[in-house]
Amino acid sequence: MDDENPGGPDAAPTPNSAEAVVRALARIRARGKSGDVLLALLDHLLLAIRAERVFLISVDEVGDSRVRASRNNDGDSVPEADRWIARFAVQRCVQAGAPLHFADTRNDRRFRTEGERDHAARIRSILVLPVRVPQESGAGIIYLDSRFNPLEWAGEEPIRPILDAITLCFELEASERAVRSAERRLARWKRRTEEEGARPSVVRHSAPEREVDFHGFRTRCPEIIAIIAELQRLSRSDLPILIEGESGTGKEV
Repeated sequence: MDDENPGGPDAAPTPNSAEAVVRALARIRARGKSGDVLLALLDHLLLAIRAERVFLISVDEVGDSRVRASRNNDGDSVPEADRWIARFAVQRCVQAGAPLHFADTRNDRRFRTEGERDHAARIRSILVLPVRVPQESGAGIIYLDSRFNPLEWAGEEPIRPILDAITLCFELEASERAVRSAERRLARWKRRTEEEGARPSVVRHSAPEREVDFHGFRTRCPEIIAIIAELQRLSRSDLPILIEGESGTGKEV
């Protein structure tokens, strides 16, 4: 395998890359959606590098990666895209934080993929590019490969407009998620206030607080006041009393 090359010596302008970005930005303004525009940018990047396939990969904080989008030369998504990613190349790019070009990987087992087990052709060349994404999304990697022809890698500068536009799509996607979340919260709040407005209001009247004095004992507790009232009622009633004893012994009440 050729040594990994973080850049190219003779960076030549990529044909029509600026026009491609201008058209992509115009579509963002017109539609306000980032998904289709992102795929179009990946198509332009694939053509600029003369790659066979391009993958957009997200890497989380623990290093697990997943393919978010993929395109091939026919403008279609790559079937079973995750099986065609060389994890070693992705890990090296995350660690370096810079573009890495692996010019010939056919004889290096570190670059083997699951997809190659079912196909005779080995991956010949791989290019991995870090892309800025919103902080909460982890790391972003653009992964290009080819099984038959070498990639045309002349450094990052010629494709910088496309990479910047892809970063803009990530930021727009994060904004879209924030807007959708705010809309859901607003809908829940509106539904809750409407339900409360339709519910009949209940007015509770509490009895005025009073204080009772019972032989120097003062209280405002409703339960104790009720007991005192019962005692006072009993003390005013006539109670029959039966007195028993021998006559002449002097009985008093």
